[in-house]
Amino acid sequence: MLSIKEKALIGDLTRKFSFNEEILDKRDKVFAQFMMSKESATGPSREWATLSKCGFDNLEDMHGYDGFDPETERNVEVKSESVRGTKVVTKLHGGMSWGGKKKETYDKILKENPIIVVSGFNDDGKCVYIVKFDMKDSSIRDEIAKGMKARKSGKETAIKATWTSFKTAESLEVVYYEPRYGDNVVRDFKTILDTQWTEKRKAEMSKLTRSEMIDLIAQKSKEEVLELLLK
Repeated sequence: MLSIKEKALIGDLTRKFSFNEEILDKRDKVFAQFMMSKESATGPSREWATLSKCGFDNLEDMHGYDGFDPETERNVEVKSESVRGTKVVTKLHGGMSWGGKKKETYDKILKENPIIVVSGFNDDGKCVYIVKFDMKDSSIRDEIAKGMKARKSGKETAIKATWTSFKTAESLEVVYYEPRYGDNVVRDFKTILDTQWTEKRKAEMSKLTRSEMIDLIAQKSKEEVLELLLK
């Protein structure tokens, strides 16, 4: 089993690749791309990159929560998805799934109200979005109830939910969004991401001084500046 430090190292490297934060040397880039690509990406590699980007701690217990928010001292549950399929493509839709946990475990999770973080990646391993919200502020509770009822009737089924379960959550926050990859997201969910991300960026930009704005624009390519001016 990997230690917390080893997970953090992998999370840091895959974060730099998936969020285009840094130009990696060839060896590190190949490793990170392999870890995050659709051919080999596993839940943990995407979760570690997501936790690292959010600034949350990675937990060592594989059977508990995925992370911990040191600022609010709350547990974090990460659900990650990626674009699937070639001929028939399944776009990102805020997909979440829980396996065969016992009712007592679900009751505990609902009572503790962890932060739910959902992230989506394209087929090249680049992160498209990250959102977070409070579990109690969503309809996941209803999906769990349906799942428990189905299991009572003898059906062994995973409990699943999508963006529709948190679309009206007051605590919903778009932590990260890359509009260039927006076509990988289903239409209505993309609308939410576009709207909230634009509002968030406007709020952040309004706090900058004129000189800071000029410095920020200077870091962009000619094409990006032109696109900005034409909007």
